[in-house]
Amino acid sequence: MTDLGDGSYGVDVSVDPLSLEPPSLGVAQPGRPTVVIAPPKRAIFAYSAKFVCGQQKEDCCDCAPVRPGRYSTEINIHNAGSKQTAVLKRVIPLVLAGSVVGREPAAKTAVNTEPLVLPAHAATMDDCCRILEMALGVRPAGPTPLTIGILEILSREELSVTAVYTASNGNDSAPTIDVQQIASHEFTF
Repeated sequence: MTDLGDGSYGVDVSVDPLSLEPPSLGVAQPGRPTVVIAPPKRAIFAYSAKFVCGQQKEDCCDCAPVRPGRYSTEINIHNAGSKQTAVLKRVIPLVLAGSVVGREPAAKTAVNTEPLVLPAHAATMDDCCRILEMALGVRPAGPTPLTIGILEILSREELSVTAVYTASNGNDSAPTIDVQQIASHEFTF
């Protein structure tokens, strides 16, 4: 802390660009409780993007979560704003490598959390290879059993998040494709 000589003090503060929490400063004096100085609470934008990846085989049980076929998801994250933003991605599997792990009454929490800084006017994507790598800890080496879940995306700035879903029944028929814009849910942090 530096005395500025005019009744005020200056402090250099270093901020982690990957943190979604705003910076704060604690001031302590002998015999008094610490006072925390922080900016007003800010909004956090949350996106819940469903992913369906891998193959559901014909010989599965009667209670498979999807029909037999091959599924693929690609999720685009675009920062159309004029400043970079911290983004936190969390993978929450409900079916992991063919095993149902989140069927009600069970509930799953994130198995991996990944921060990144997304520059202004930039985009990135998470496809099945990347999502499975985040969920399993390794990139899949070949065809993968069915994996279904949520990619939760958190940011201080509003983003454009789009999911592209492709499915085929495994025969020679043409695959289907669906593109969905993922709406944000805003909360105060």
